[in-house]
Amino acid sequence: MAFRPQDDLSRGHPETGTVAITFDGGSYSNASGRILDVLADRGLKVTFFLTGEFMKRFPGVTRRIAEEGHEVGNHMYSHLHLTTYGKNYRQETLPGVNEELIHKELLRNEKTYEDLTGEKMVKLWRAPYGEQNAEIRKWALKAGYRHVSWTYDPKTRKSLDSLDWVTDRQSALYLSSDQIVRKIISFDSETEMGLAGGIVLLHLGTERDKDPFHPRLGELIDRLQEKGFTIGSVTQMLETGS
Repeated sequence: MAFRPQDDLSRGHPETGTVAITFDGGSYSNASGRILDVLADRGLKVTFFLTGEFMKRFPGVTRRIAEEGHEVGNHMYSHLHLTTYGKNYRQETLPGVNEELIHKELLRNEKTYEDLTGEKMVKLWRAPYGEQNAEIRKWALKAGYRHVSWTYDPKTRKSLDSLDWVTDRQSALYLSSDQIVRKIISFDSETEMGLAGGIVLLHLGTERDKDPFHPRLGELIDRLQEKGFTIGSVTQMLETGS
């Protein structure tokens, strides 16, 4: 499967048998310790997308992520809105969002990470709130950054966004931790795409006061491995499929 540089990367190479588990760190870090422990216990290296605001607030977590060999991509310095999606469900570039802003946010963020850890960010980025379009991706690409989304099947409208960020139990989007596990596992049998090459979206923090997902992470990983999938980073999935 070939990808052009300007593509929104929402899926890797199925032939690798790899599932890329990714974590966004924007505001909260209360799940990070448990998440990193689970990954360390299983010897796994995955991809984290961190904002500068997160790294400044949680420098210890950021350093641990780097020290344990995980891949860190760019979630921009600020967790800001880039498009009108939150207002009208359209990915139209917001006024004031331009190439200069995108470059400033990405470059400031990578410097923050390097200053904290002495390591380099990979040249992958994920837009806050998933708000991006071809114009914005093109601006980011000029700074050397390729956008990484998460896997979505247009035929069934199923996705590998875990929805672990939804807190309102009355919301149609809300899923229990058990439902989140089943949502991800069932993507393999309920879509033609399958899970191989899939990119899963999870988060490093939660506002849920009951039934957060992160205590179930180990179970999810174990079930994926039992099915024969390799758990890895986005770059690992791309490199093994090239």
